[in-house]
Amino acid sequence: MTDKHYKIVFLVLFLLGSIISKGNTLDSLNNQLKFSDDTTKVDLYLSIGRKHMFSDVDTALYYVGKADSLMKTFDSHFIDNWESFNELKGLMYSYFVYGYATKGNYFKAIELSYESLKFCQKTGDKELEAVSLINLADLHLLQEDTNKAIEVSAQAVKVAKGTYPRTEGGAYAIYGKLLKYNDLDSSLFYLLKAKQKYKIADDKVGEARILNEVALIYNLKNDYKKVLENALMSIELARISKDNETLINNYVLLANKYLAKKEYLKAKAYADSSYVLAKKNASNTLLMISSEVKFTIYQDLKDTNIAYIFLKEYIKHKTKVDEQKYNNEAVRLHFSDEYSRKLFKKEHEQELKNQKEKQLLWFFSVVIILLLIFGFIVYRRMKIARKQRKIIFDQKIKVDNTLLELEEKNKEVLDSIVYAKRIQSAILPSDKLFNSSLPNSFIIYKPKDIVAGDFYWLEHKNDKILFAAADCTGHGVPGAMVSVICNNGLNRSVREYDLSDPGKILDKTREIVLQEFEKSEEEVKDGMDIALCSIEGNELKYAGAHNPLWIIRENEVIEIKANKQPIGKFETPIPYITHSIDLIKGDSIYVFSDGYADQFGGEKGKKFKTANFKKLLLSIQNETMAKQCKLIDNAFEDWKGKLEQLDDVCVIGVRI
Repeated sequence: MTDKHYKIVFLVLFLLGSIISKGNTLDSLNNQLKFSDDTTKVDLYLSIGRKHMFSDVDTALYYVGKADSLMKTFDSHFIDNWESFNELKGLMYSYFVYGYATKGNYFKAIELSYESLKFCQKTGDKELEAVSLINLADLHLLQEDTNKAIEVSAQAVKVAKGTYPRTEGGAYAIYGKLLKYNDLDSSLFYLLKAKQKYKIADDKVGEARILNEVALIYNLKNDYKKVLENALMSIELARISKDNETLINNYVLLANKYLAKKEYLKAKAYADSSYVLAKKNASNTLLMISSEVKFTIYQDLKDTNIAYIFLKEYIKHKTKVDEQKYNNEAVRLHFSDEYSRKLFKKEHEQELKNQKEKQLLWFFSVVIILLLIFGFIVYRRMKIARKQRKIIFDQKIKVDNTLLELEEKNKEVLDSIVYAKRIQSAILPSDKLFNSSLPNSFIIYKPKDIVAGDFYWLEHKNDKILFAAADCTGHGVPGAMVSVICNNGLNRSVREYDLSDPGKILDKTREIVLQEFEKSEEEVKDGMDIALCSIEGNELKYAGAHNPLWIIRENEVIEIKANKQPIGKFETPIPYITHSIDLIKGDSIYVFSDGYADQFGGEKGKKFKTANFKKLLLSIQNETMAKQCKLIDNAFEDWKGKLEQLDDVCVIGVRI
């Protein structure tokens, strides 16, 4: 919990203060004090205190204390407007609480918050009572008294009902945040209620921050889909309200989430966005968390040079954050209740004020003399400094514009690739269709990037079930584009040309693909490797381009080799051979791309290799196909370890 956090909580009280305040300057307010009666002086003291609160807390507390002392002298029969008097009294408490909390004297702030609470209950001001309870909950949390904070925030929820939506939202928000220490589901329930209230109040900043908290809860619950959904909604609202702090927190959350899933492209995109904004905000806390996630990503990618740069950045900003925490704690320990009481002693404070005025007069006299002596030197230095500032300012604008363009381009590229994945997914057969056609089967499909050059294919023709594992040239976006063309070629061969023989299907697909590539003015050498099977009853037919068919029968691997020519341009093409095999019950059929066997990993960082893949399949033949799928996938991830995935992976297994 930071000082910035409770300043935001107490903002509601200062909005009340701004309604009563006349908005006059400090000089004007001090002049009015000379000619005002006691009741007006109370209002003026509070106004002067409010204007000093963000610049000189000690002075602010001095004037608020004078207002308190003066109000204690009033006789009840001299007060004409009790409603106005109670409003001033409530403001006085809020200023005291804010001032002592800002100085780190949480004990005094808590004591005055309870006094404020009793006063609100006495006057029946539910709005101010609810805000006082919210402040109390935050103060107890700052004292690391979580149980007391939860108890007070629960009371705030009850009192806030029926008040302004923003106040209700604040009560639900603090209660929901505190409940995450004990009960994630209850925490989520109250955070969502807070979101509704902020939405009614049209408070986009509050709504964005609550959605970020909701995403954090789902992160603790390991619900990746909900994390992404709420974080993206929070980002959208934070962009509208220009709440950069919330944007950075969401970007760091998503970067860490994608890093955990080894999706480095997305992780780097969100980490870059968080770092750009953190640089713009110049907040040590935000720069610390942004530098940390970038360091972790590059460390995971084994890019030690860049990782070291961000490690130094992280250490620098963490040191500054720790120093600030130490300073805040030192200030908190410095203040005591005895010192606080002395603030309200009129004679003592007047003496301090007079001494301060004399010191200021002496100080400014010396400054004026020094300015006269060194005026000419300062004038010349200012001319030089003005030129230097202009150069620095121009450079800063260029850097800021470059960083902004980089952020926008990263987002555009990422959005385009994600949308391309939706298009590519649409051409793949659904899990429902695949399982209904081949009930005792599995598919392992692991794109290297968001989109892939590998794809799997399924089609019914007469009484035959056709299926294939295909590997197009490249991976990522280029591979995905080739895969769409090759997938279309397979579909046309079966549907338009009425083919069902695997070899003839591959011949026609090659013809269609070459026709598409010939439309380009440049020579295109891209193509596809594929293992294509047809099952009708107990007869299996197979044809392949580079990719073989494996049949495991009685713990032996029967390998049917493919034609050594791709689906694409080839110097001496020949028709693809269709192989026929009679299947028996218990046979296991496997077709696959080369991504699995070519993956680097293990203790020495070498390829997995085809021989090891065969041994793996033989070792799991007693397992169901569903269990085989998990074992093959786990073996791949264990072998890969922290190394980057080399290529797209596609493996299809079918048991007869």
